[in-house]
Amino acid sequence: NEAGHRLGFRDGDRFVSIDGEPVDDIAGALNALLITEGGRKVVVERGGEEVTLDLTLEELIAMRQQKGYEGLFTLRVPFLIDSCASAAAVAALRPGDEIVGIDDLQGLDYPAYRTYLGTRGGDSVRLDVLRGGERMSMVLPVSEEGKIGVIARNPYSYRTRSYTFAEAIPAGIRKTGDVL
Repeated sequence: NEAGHRLGFRDGDRFVSIDGEPVDDIAGALNALLITEGGRKVVVERGGEEVTLDLTLEELIAMRQQKGYEGLFTLRVPFLIDSCASAAAVAALRPGDEIVGIDDLQGLDYPAYRTYLGTRGGDSVRLDVLRGGERMSMVLPVSEEGKIGVIARNPYSYRTRSYTFAEAIPAGIRKTGDVL
């Protein structure tokens, strides 16, 4: 969002670390930026390179006061092919392919590409696809309904963390503090 852009983040950035601590959870990253007594050093992966953002306490406070944390970070959902339903898609695409570009749009996520396809009903589009690490281009027809005849796959799975009784009490207190 705009608040993230003001802090120096760009669409597509992936968290690597905050103050040297690896980031494996987006909620934890947001909490680290909201609950702090000082500035933060954030390392993100951007376009295959690591970029360091030095965020001052003043910038983080301004973001909090303007409620810029709402919608600050969202999970990027890549356009991964699970299966093909149309003859054209079967001929061109394979399960596991990732659509990384459609026409002149590059590096967007599944919802953005789906929206774009909806505007191209009855036409053809050029797809840029990653297959086995290799990039290739192909032209595919779009149905009148704005579909290319594929079923997308969600690459994410839920993570469950189990606690023993002795671990549950401090973890509950810590998580409550994160929410408050």
